[in-house]
Amino acid sequence: MRIRTKVEIIGGFIAQNPISFPLNDVSFTFFTINGKNYVEATKQVIDYKQIVIKGINDIMQYAFTQEKSLLDSLKCIESIGSFLIRIQEIKYDERETDWIAETNEDKMFVDRLPKVKCSLEKDNSVLEISQIDIKRVLTLCSTITGEIYAFELLRLGNVSFINDRFYFAFINFFMILEEAFGKGDFRTNALENNFMESKVLKMCILSAIDMLYRNPLSSLYVEWMQKEVKRRNKNWDLSGVIFCIVKFRGDYFHSGKRTKVLEQRDQYFKYIAAFTQAICLIYCSFLIVTADMSESEVNEHIENEIEAFRNIFGDHKYTNIK
Repeated sequence: MRIRTKVEIIGGFIAQNPISFPLNDVSFTFFTINGKNYVEATKQVIDYKQIVIKGINDIMQYAFTQEKSLLDSLKCIESIGSFLIRIQEIKYDERETDWIAETNEDKMFVDRLPKVKCSLEKDNSVLEISQIDIKRVLTLCSTITGEIYAFELLRLGNVSFINDRFYFAFINFFMILEEAFGKGDFRTNALENNFMESKVLKMCILSAIDMLYRNPLSSLYVEWMQKEVKRRNKNWDLSGVIFCIVKFRGDYFHSGKRTKVLEQRDQYFKYIAAFTQAICLIYCSFLIVTADMSESEVNEHIENEIEAFRNIFGDHKYTNIK
């Protein structure tokens, strides 16, 4: 099995033909496609089998460690190459990492190893807007002034998430929940109690679980949360989910632990960040949908949404995700 990372290089050079060479245990290939320069780094991995059978957290940490070794080699090339071959920048945030099966046995495991694709192919589509769209934006700006913070924090969190800054993404997403449902009391026990009392948050969590589960690429976030709840000796229910979210915030609030996590490039926070991101997306959608509703209509909407997903924690399909 080999791990492979492909990244774009910005610089004043061109490779007329692919150029390959090894450096220690990593092989590099430079090439140019449609006027853009790329470098592909690969190396052999031999100890992946025992990791794959352990679980999501171990697999993610293993994949991160293997990818990091390739990125560290690329950083060396970036530094020296800036002097010798006019490399200006290697676009690490727009990389593609996958796995190459070399044997039949490798093929049995390759799909269980996580892949990374960070905007190598940008979405250049254009959204055609109308006067109605602009009017809607301006109307919302005036009707939900008290909740504008949620949309700004969601924007900041999304930017951090896209750039693999998962700790900061989670903090931004958690601040939305803290401000919306914490009632100004930011102590851990108080947050748990206030979160549990909120029907809106209950609706958002239930809807988020359903939304994540329906997408094969994001159902892993639900599976991870189930295992995290169990690891912390809690039940797979609303209380267990809220406990885990608040506990993550509490565990890494102090600067010492925060620094240690940041040194690990925040990979530990990817799953909790994605899970809370989904909750916040549902919450912001709720603010937009209910902006023009009366109080009774809003309450009816909340009750209907909760009723639609009331069995989500006991539903067999949500608790046995493959």
